[in-house]
Amino acid sequence: MNHWSHGKEIQHKFILERNFMFLTLVAILFFSIPFLYLYAPFAKEQWLSLTNQKSVVTTVAFYLITIAVLLICRLVLNGLKEKFEINRLKYVLWGLAEVLLVALCYCFYTIYLVYGQDNMQMMVDILPRAAICSLLIIGIPQTALIVYFTYHPHDFTPRVLREGVDFTSDAPANAGPALPNAAPAQPQSFQTVGGAVADAAEEINMHHFVNFSDYAGKLRFTADIESLYYIESHDNYVIIYYDKGGVINFYMLRASTGSIEESLAGTPIVRCHRSYLVNGTKIKAIRREKTSILLELDHDSVKPIPVSQTYAEYFVGNYSV
Repeated sequence: MNHWSHGKEIQHKFILERNFMFLTLVAILFFSIPFLYLYAPFAKEQWLSLTNQKSVVTTVAFYLITIAVLLICRLVLNGLKEKFEINRLKYVLWGLAEVLLVALCYCFYTIYLVYGQDNMQMMVDILPRAAICSLLIIGIPQTALIVYFTYHPHDFTPRVLREGVDFTSDAPANAGPALPNAAPAQPQSFQTVGGAVADAAEEINMHHFVNFSDYAGKLRFTADIESLYYIESHDNYVIIYYDKGGVINFYMLRASTGSIEESLAGTPIVRCHRSYLVNGTKIKAIRREKTSILLELDHDSVKPIPVSQTYAEYFVGNYSV
């Protein structure tokens, strides 16, 4: 959907990567020190300074509380993105909620812990200024990082995914036999390398195989469509999960989810979430939770796959009796 009523997708998916979230916390911490140093002379709350021992203690304590609050918010967001589709609007609203939460923390800390009062008028006086400062302290470094990494791409994918560690086998995740020249009796899933790919691709497709190419259009991986379970998106990579001898393996490919989805048009592999495509022939159950829909596939080691609201109607309509 390309309407704000449903929310536009976040194009730069690194924004939702866990490592980027933690990097923004570090940037916020370092940016806030000079900001508060410059702001302190204008602050009505005299405790916010580094001029004496008592002020240092109260300021450092507030810093620790604020970082803990933001860390919890980022951990919750990191968990929610696995279950729900986080679009631009939701991401902005989440950021504004963080700003308001930090501002409220500042107000309560000032009124109850520093001054020991129960004064709602003081809350009304402090909250707008606290919200503006929180917006600047959180918004400026985070926006700067987003702009920087938009024009200077960096892989924020967790290290275990970048290296392609296979937890289900002693063999590397990217390893596989060479592209066979004939016979569909070869192993179901295999990596394709070298110049012989083009000659064999047409023959392979006759036997229900699908090809996966990278950003440069180079063919990297070919698999029997019956062996594929689901495809997961991580920033600039997709991870293809497939069955090999009864064990789920994965292959990591530098490509966009959109290009993979286009190449799979006409197959039973369809998008169910911003970050997931699933093989419809592998669905054995649709589980409805209070706030989400999950797909259970016919392999015990495969985790439930989330369905976002955008695609819920399609799956409920096509896979329900």
